[in-house]
Amino acid sequence: MTSKKLYISFLLLALSALTACRKELPMPTSAACDELSFAAQVSGFDAASATKTVLGIWDAGGGDILVLEQIDCLSDAGFTKAAPSNAISTFYVHGFLYEGAWDGTQKPNYLFKRKVTVSGATGTPEVASGQTQAVKWPGGSGRRVRFYAYTTCASGSVTRSTASDAGVPYFIYTVPTDPSKEYDIKVAASPEYAGDNNAAASLTFNHVCSAVQISSVADGVKGTFASVSLKGIKNCGKCGLDGIWSDLSGNGTFTKTLSTAKVSAAQNLVTGDDTWMMIPQTLGSGARIELVFSKSSGGGDITATVPLSGRVWEAGHKYLYRLSLARWKEFDLSETDVFGNEIGSTTANCYTVTEAETYTFPLAYGAAVKDGAVNAAAYTPLGGSYASPFVNYLGVQISSPYIETDTGVTAEDACVVWQDTEGMISDVQLKSGSPCRKLQFRYSGAAGNAVIAVRDEDGVIMWSWHIWGRPEGFSTVNMTYGGRTFAFLDCNMGFKGNGPTTSEGYALGTSLYYDWGRKDPFPGTGAWNSTTRAGTTGSYTPSCVVSYPAAANYATLIRTPHVNYLIDSYLVSSKTGYAVNWWNAAESASQNSSDPSLADFEKSVYDPCPIGFCVPQEYILKGVRENYISLAEEVTHSGTKAGIVLGDTGMWPYHGYLLYNNLQYLNSYCQVWSSTNYSGSKAWFTRLYYSSGAGRYYHGHEGHGYNPCPIRPVAEY
Repeated sequence: MTSKKLYISFLLLALSALTACRKELPMPTSAACDELSFAAQVSGFDAASATKTVLGIWDAGGGDILVLEQIDCLSDAGFTKAAPSNAISTFYVHGFLYEGAWDGTQKPNYLFKRKVTVSGATGTPEVASGQTQAVKWPGGSGRRVRFYAYTTCASGSVTRSTASDAGVPYFIYTVPTDPSKEYDIKVAASPEYAGDNNAAASLTFNHVCSAVQISSVADGVKGTFASVSLKGIKNCGKCGLDGIWSDLSGNGTFTKTLSTAKVSAAQNLVTGDDTWMMIPQTLGSGARIELVFSKSSGGGDITATVPLSGRVWEAGHKYLYRLSLARWKEFDLSETDVFGNEIGSTTANCYTVTEAETYTFPLAYGAAVKDGAVNAAAYTPLGGSYASPFVNYLGVQISSPYIETDTGVTAEDACVVWQDTEGMISDVQLKSGSPCRKLQFRYSGAAGNAVIAVRDEDGVIMWSWHIWGRPEGFSTVNMTYGGRTFAFLDCNMGFKGNGPTTSEGYALGTSLYYDWGRKDPFPGTGAWNSTTRAGTTGSYTPSCVVSYPAAANYATLIRTPHVNYLIDSYLVSSKTGYAVNWWNAAESASQNSSDPSLADFEKSVYDPCPIGFCVPQEYILKGVRENYISLAEEVTHSGTKAGIVLGDTGMWPYHGYLLYNNLQYLNSYCQVWSSTNYSGSKAWFTRLYYSSGAGRYYHGHEGHGYNPCPIRPVAEY
């Protein structure tokens, strides 16, 4: 090889090596272009977004309770633990220079991990080592530029993408166990700019971690906290500089010792510089807060484990978990209506709860006690060939409002049949009382539904009740028809969601479903498989069966509140014909004309609605259709049909109905039962939907009782 060829080969190898070692691959820059600069800001704070949710209530021993509240809000702008700030002073930036459309194959060839120091309103990239000229916009026709930036993390906790990695830059992060090293990491992704933009590039930084804090308050309980821990937390993940997390893993534990924190005073247990900065995630089954404390009254250390399963930590949100230690209080649900007003003792098959407390109610049939007196009309049929007797779980006509007196059987125990929010109802037990014993339970304060029951010594369910947890409370909407005003509850029975009056609330929420004439609901959470309903916990699993016990009557339904029988033979009463009075004790005949009238009304022991409310007659629902269908407006949320708004009566959600083991027409139309029997095994329902620019409706004589539908309760009239 000649010396000239050898020299050229050596030069090419040297250039190749130099290129391979270089982290930044500068491209030609027009001398006429301006210096590159950035206008950096941090995403803002919306104080109005703060929400408070009671997550649970637990026994702390000695008659004390531990209540956990979650207060969720968007983090303060520039949240830096103890020192919130609206400014950002230093960050690192990657720059991509390319032609054509961005397709994720580009590499950071313009800037790589270049430090930017902000002074005043803008910041400029530092001059690279060995260079003297400031970075300028690249210029050039058809060139495009985009930037990704990040703030620093603690050393040793992060692995970053390299200059040879294509697409959105990323980092792989493991949350340090030392909170002083858990930084408020922020990232930014710019829009696409022309190469000759020559103005400051905008970078809006967003928080990519979730700030978790813990405080405590106490009410009449004294003692000392020992430690507080987050356990079962995913503590490793990959985060793109576009703020998207993926590949979460790990099972981290984060603990703070609290040897001097007193139970009796308000305490900031984990706040300020000790704030835990966690990876955003949906918390798994093992996620929990563990609090170790001791009470001055003695008994040694108490470890309270508070499950966080299913809770969601969003990026840029601050979650304050407030632990309250207090004495148990007890409330009799038969002595307040759904709005919290005091009333004379009145029983129902559904009781509503809004605050975390201990509750009781009498072991009495629904509607059988009214304003402190026996209400025999609720369980006495008027007669007629289609009026069914009201039987107890033994199949015998009810003769007393009090379950143990009526059946002559002493209840052995109580249980949660099912609940659609884990831990919502706990500690269900029988208590002494007069004129009958009581059923007691603890409510966590969470939104959801449960069915609880009492059983005899053979484990047979004697009666059951629906407990409806709705922390936001209840209201009504009025409808006038036929010279009378009817007040509807503002949502379907058992509604569980983000609020009844918004499209978002209904699109993301669920209703409960009822066989016609039955007092117990089927859950609207989860999904049916071939025979059972997922998404619930309890002593029984909601199920569908296609057979029916021989010689069965309503007593079978009482004993199996969790079973949906997929035939209509149970509508045949134990008397001589079809039952027409199961939800209206004053009804004695079917109404199969096209214009049903308003019949006499008496809320029955089988009515499923809470105190003061009942299933509306077909006449009342006809008023809703005729008065408001011309005002119908369909609403959607994120492209999903939520329901139809009918004037002053508010939202009627598209929650469909159950056909065998499948939800039908979910997000397509609303279908709700009336209390009016049509004929035989069919009952009136109202179906509402929106079509061809105008509201449409029809009322159904195809409403087989075994196809569970939602119920929109109306105030007793």
